[in-house]
Amino acid sequence: MPNAKARRHPEQGERTIWDVFEEERASFIPYAGRFDGYHCIPASVSKTCTVRFDNNKYSVLSSAVGRPVEIHAYADRIVIRQDGAVIGEHARSFGRNEVVYDPWHYVPVLARKPDGLRNGAPFREWVLPSAMEKVRRKLGAADDGDRQMVSILTCVLTDGLSAVESACQEALEHGVCSAAVILNILARSRDPAPGTILSIPQALKLAHEPVADCACYDSLRRTNSHGTHRGTGTDGTLKLYGMRSAYDEIMGASPSSDGTSRPGLSVISCRPRYRRSRPAPSNTSSPSPSCRWPRTSTTSTSPTRRSTNP
Repeated sequence: MPNAKARRHPEQGERTIWDVFEEERASFIPYAGRFDGYHCIPASVSKTCTVRFDNNKYSVLSSAVGRPVEIHAYADRIVIRQDGAVIGEHARSFGRNEVVYDPWHYVPVLARKPDGLRNGAPFREWVLPSAMEKVRRKLGAADDGDRQMVSILTCVLTDGLSAVESACQEALEHGVCSAAVILNILARSRDPAPGTILSIPQALKLAHEPVADCACYDSLRRTNSHGTHRGTGTDGTLKLYGMRSAYDEIMGASPSSDGTSRPGLSVISCRPRYRRSRPAPSNTSSPSPSCRWPRTSTTSTSPTRRSTNP
């Protein structure tokens, strides 16, 4: 800078280079950050969740299968995007016919095929964090160890790797190695902290705090003529109402000690008003198949009412 302030401008000899620079500073474009230079080409995702670029294959998320993607090739890495979202990022490989896997891309597939955790190509050299690796080895001896480990790995997609690692470490400290325990620890960590207790103003505080007294419910039980509560026996044990007693109580007529109803609303009879015809008995002793029983008369004569007038 000292040379720029002292040297003359080659085209404007009466001015220095620094004076011309200060005059043009207001017209400069502001710095927007590092230039994002990459080579972009379209590609398609295969059924094995991979895309091909420069004779090599790179894995992407399993949800991107069957849809077009864009490969952004940088000098040191490969970034695969779909609808603007990054679905895969790997260090660029300069070999030939190599396959670069990211095991986390295939975790949703393990929910349907848990056996792939042992035999799948993306998981052969997979190095997990220390606590999760210990859990994986202990679950390997169980019959459903692969399925339990897959359920633990699935939680990484929602809770994060650090949260699952902490849950596995806590389970190991308690000497328990089970997917149910680890999922329970994660569920407890998701619960929000209890809210702060609000201070109640003095004007809103009760002068007489309510006291729980279950004995007050005994006063709601009625007493009968024997001096005991209704619904209890002579020894004070609780008994259930019969259907007739409950019905009479609802209709306003409570049963007395002799079994008759006390004055109140009349009890409605629920008996049917019609009389069913008696089925004809079978006559097995009669040799004639055309024998019929005589019909009964359906007409009934009602008795004549007598006049009560004197």
